[in-house]
Amino acid sequence: MAKLNIEGGTESFIDIVILEDDTVSTGAGKTGIVFSGVTCYYQIQGQSTWTAVTLTGTGTLGTYTSGFFKEADATNAPGAYQFHPPNLSIALGYGTVTFILKGSGFKENRFQYQDGVSLTAIGTTMATKLADIHLDHMFAVAVTDEIVDGSWGADVVSAAGDWSDYDPTLHSLEANYVNLGEATDTDFATDIDAIGQGVITIDAIVDSITARLPAALTVAGLMKSDVVAVNAVALQGAGTVLDPWRPA
Repeated sequence: MAKLNIEGGTESFIDIVILEDDTVSTGAGKTGIVFSGVTCYYQIQGQSTWTAVTLTGTGTLGTYTSGFFKEADATNAPGAYQFHPPNLSIALGYGTVTFILKGSGFKENRFQYQDGVSLTAIGTTMATKLADIHLDHMFAVAVTDEIVDGSWGADVVSAAGDWSDYDPTLHSLEANYVNLGEATDTDFATDIDAIGQGVITIDAIVDSITARLPAALTVAGLMKSDVVAVNAVALQGAGTVLDPWRPA
């Protein structure tokens, strides 16, 4: 028996049912059946009686009319009939409902609709579960699509978790990046590279001074009294590797 998931409370649902020719065993569809030659009953799970559906052929294919039953396309889909089940048969919380179609010239057709879970219901359940374990504030979003005060996102922007004064043109990472005077990633990378080159230059100068500083000291580690030698060797880098103490 065919079973289709339909969310409880769905209204104006339109379905297609297949009627098979009862004179053959090939499963071929039966064409030419009209509503007056069909009886239809349904029973909702847990009920004790079957409810008759008043079928009608008055209406338009694709436009809902309760109880509408009409052949869909005898040429391209033989045996296919459009059926519009009553809204009450799939009311909110119906669980499972079973339909039976009977008549002359086609095999009895039985099918079921089962209450499905909607995306809205799933979302509500997830939100509840996240709140239960205190994770809802990590991603919670208000109706206006703004981050909720006290959420993880709001805490990133404000120590007090207050999102109300947030202005993306002023407070976003991109805005702060631009406020630093940089318009593009390329500009920023270029300036970082320039800073790095400056640091390398400073390191070289410090190394040079450090290498020449011993020339200004005596063996005892005191400053030389020979100012000329100090100036020539330590400041100007004169002397030789073999005799760094020698004045220029």
